[in-house]
Amino acid sequence: MTRSGAHLQPPTQIMTEEPWEDPVEEAVQADAGRSGPTWEREGASPGSFLATAKAVLLAPTSMFQSMRREGGMGSPLLFAACGGAIAIVAGTIYQCVFGMLSGSLAINELIIGLVAAPVVMVILLFVGACIHHLILMAMGCGQRGFETTFRVEAYTVGATWLLGVIPLCGSILGIPWVIVCLIIGLAEAHEISRGKAAVAVLIPIVLCCLGMTLIVATTGMLAQHLAQHLG
Repeated sequence: MTRSGAHLQPPTQIMTEEPWEDPVEEAVQADAGRSGPTWEREGASPGSFLATAKAVLLAPTSMFQSMRREGGMGSPLLFAACGGAIAIVAGTIYQCVFGMLSGSLAINELIIGLVAAPVVMVILLFVGACIHHLILMAMGCGQRGFETTFRVEAYTVGATWLLGVIPLCGSILGIPWVIVCLIIGLAEAHEISRGKAAVAVLIPIVLCCLGMTLIVATTGMLAQHLAQHLG
């Protein structure tokens, strides 16, 4: 028996909210307002490639503010591959020209380079993205996922590889440019401070420099030690 004043909850008043969030809906909300680069909006073409590369190199902030953080890694990977292919072809042409001028053209080495370079570029792209994302995760800044980091990496590297078409100084110009674009891209895509993004980008570079310095110093000391004993 229940008291007459007690009210039972009508059976129609049931909770309609889901106890979990739809991951697809979360992804859509996370990319709300992000239209994506021209390369993704208009499809792969020479025009969209140049427009996207120009946006990365000259307006990286707006480029990565509009970049979708999800949507697959195939399109960014293709963009990076196109940039790498252009750099490889340009480098091969320069090697042929300089080789013929100096009389030291090695056809076999050029062929091996053309075959191996794309594979090496793709491997380095994934390795770089993994390293940067691991550092972001260690700082608690990688919640957007590896795909977001990879997309930033692929668009940045694909665009800056184009600088390799500039003879002699293209690669030198590309080093600081890729660092700056990566810092801006990671900051805008993961919505973190540029200081934290700089830490993620610069730590591997600093460690590589320290490692190379240690190797050179150790090699020099060993050479000096051997020279003293042999002398």
